[in-house]
Amino acid sequence: MASDEHASELRQARAERDAVQAELDRLRAVPELRVGQRLRSLWPRRSPAPNPAEQPVEQTTSVIAEPAVPPAAASPESPPPASPPAQVVAPQADPADPTGWLTAPVTWIGSPLRSVAVQVVLFENDPLQQKRLAEAIRAAVLAARDQLGIDTVAVRYGDCSPTPCLNDADLDVSRAVLGDAANDVSYVHFADNLGSSGGSNALAQLGDEAVIWVLNPDTYPAPNALVEMLAVLSGDDVGAAEARQLPIEHQKYYDPYTGDTSWVCGFSVLFRRSAYAQVDGFDPHFFPMYCDDVDMSWRLRAQGWSLRYVPAAAVIHDKQIAPGGSVRWTDDAARWSHLARLWLYRRYGRPDLEAEFIASIDRDLDPIAGEAIAEFERRIAEGDCPPVLEGGNEVATFNGAEYSPTRFGYAG
Repeated sequence: MASDEHASELRQARAERDAVQAELDRLRAVPELRVGQRLRSLWPRRSPAPNPAEQPVEQTTSVIAEPAVPPAAASPESPPPASPPAQVVAPQADPADPTGWLTAPVTWIGSPLRSVAVQVVLFENDPLQQKRLAEAIRAAVLAARDQLGIDTVAVRYGDCSPTPCLNDADLDVSRAVLGDAANDVSYVHFADNLGSSGGSNALAQLGDEAVIWVLNPDTYPAPNALVEMLAVLSGDDVGAAEARQLPIEHQKYYDPYTGDTSWVCGFSVLFRRSAYAQVDGFDPHFFPMYCDDVDMSWRLRAQGWSLRYVPAAAVIHDKQIAPGGSVRWTDDAARWSHLARLWLYRRYGRPDLEAEFIASIDRDLDPIAGEAIAEFERRIAEGDCPPVLEGGNEVATFNGAEYSPTRFGYAG
């Protein structure tokens, strides 16, 4: 009786394996799909019944050459072995499927994207907050070293505060916390408020690591966050990969199969350095604080790079929450956000939306928006405005008050 039950469970496990294999074959016929995350969701959570006659196959490694610019679509990869074992493992990946089959980390051993710069731009941040962030960075880096084989990691702090918010003792604490996870920990006080975008660009010039992790100072990445984002960034046309913001998750749309998204949110985003450099990074002149991530994302897409949202890479972002549950906005934040919206309309060729927004504002009832419009009009009159980006209207995804379609909305 027990043998019959065992045989039935084994047949069921093999049927499930065959179903996954059939789905893999179907998805591989569509070259633009990245199938790793999709197949992980299809594979049953429980382990199949053991079979002494079937042994796991040793995983192999592969090297993915990093292109200077997005390459043309590669040819479909060779099919997996005709009779795979019941325990599914990842065969050797090639550029047609750079994220691997079911286990993306196998594609990273020997990858040229093994050096990472972690960049944190500060502005009057609390030293204890940075100690907590250092603890999270350490856990994430050690996981990536163990699972993906990354080697060089530099952690760089850039301080935009009027006076340094970290002293030597504070930095010693962060260095001690990071320990052997970081090959180098550095700090620079800019003595000027460069904004998050200007600070990020300045820090990016201090090294040549293949990957740049732009990370807000008020975040706390999960231990697997860097692993998940790096695995997705291994796609040869992927210029940036964004983490999942919690507890206030961003509502913008992403493709549930590929992770493709219109723009990546700058609170925690991994950039391929070659992509970052190709568009000269962020634009701090027009977008010093808000919409700098939207603008850079659309310029990346205009150059042919794709962007990915990585829901498995959770990062806690310490947003200030209003009593009604919405994100708390200061007057300065609202003013900069309104101005950034107008610059986006101008750069991406939407004079209709620009005029509509200006006409919708009663400057007496909403003086903050009125101030932003007055600043916008003054700079336009002085000739200080971004030129319309060629092809910008093809990559911009304005959707009402949002910058892309949304999956849901927040009340309040």
